[in-house]
Parts: sequence; C-alpha cells; structure tokens
Amino acid sequence: MNAKELLDPVDWEILRLLQRDATHALAAIGEAVGLSPSQVARRKQQLERRGFIKATPAILDGARLGFGVVAFASLWLERHSATRPEAFERAVALLPPIVECHAITGSADYWLKIVAPDLETLGRFVRESVLRLPGVARIETHIRLQGVKETTELPLALVHR
Repeated sequence: MNAKELLDPVDWEILRLLQRDATHALAAIGEAVGLSPSQVARRKQQLERRGFIKATPAILDGARLGFGVVAFASLWLERHSATRPEAFERAVALLPPIVECHAITGSADYWLKIVAPDLETLGRFVRESVLRLPGVARIETHIRLQGVKETTELPLALVHR
C-alpha cells in the first residue's frame, strides 16, 4: 500500500504542520486538526513507528556557525570493479563534511554536497579525502555563491489532495 492509502487527512495535516515546525505544541496541532493533544501524540507516535517520520532534528544555520562554503560535486567512479560502489558508499558515510550523497543518472555516478569553513579547508578535504575514496576516477566541484531556496519541507500537496 502507498501513503495515500495508509494515511487519512488528519495524518497528512499533522505531517504538514510538523515538517514546518516540529516544535509545535501538541495542543496547537490538536486545535488545528480537531483532536486532543493525547490523540495527536498517539498519531505522531504511529507515524514515527510506521516510518513516515524519520527524525525531528533541529535545522542549523551553517553559515552562522562558520560553514562559509557549500560545494556541490559531481563524481565519477572507475569502471573496473563491481564492488567499488559499495566500498565508496561505505567510505562516504564516514566523512562528516559530506552532508549529502546521491547516486544519480547522467554522466556522473554520484552527487555530493560538501560543507567547509573556507575554500582552503574544502580544497584540502577534496584532495586528501574525496579523491582518495575507493574507486574515484574524477570529480567536478561547484561552489555555491548564494542559497536561493533551501527547505526540508516535502510538497505534500503533490501526493495528497
């Protein structure tokens, strides 16, 4: 079954409110959806248990905390070994400056999002860590000039009306 069949309109509204601000008081969510705080708490626990809510982290301001550089890198692997992608993926998971890694279609094999305090640190990290990852053949890095849109909110209206 898909999410449309598993979730009712109240669940969808709870998800919408939580992804906008996970610190919403259960009473405020309950008021918005017509449930008591305890009913909202039970539904939230069910949504977590069923895997619709993965986590409720705080979203930090990277620039304000000293991460002045965000880079996006297209990465190509060598084609010599079938085990290379798994070794590469395990190694990437251990590198905190890589905050996202996606296997992609197109000419590159992976897309990385890397954060660093400055260009010098980024360059050193790419040379000393990324280029030494298992199977890496080539990397093309792009530096973000300005963040135009950044959100963690999923467009729920596209899958639930």
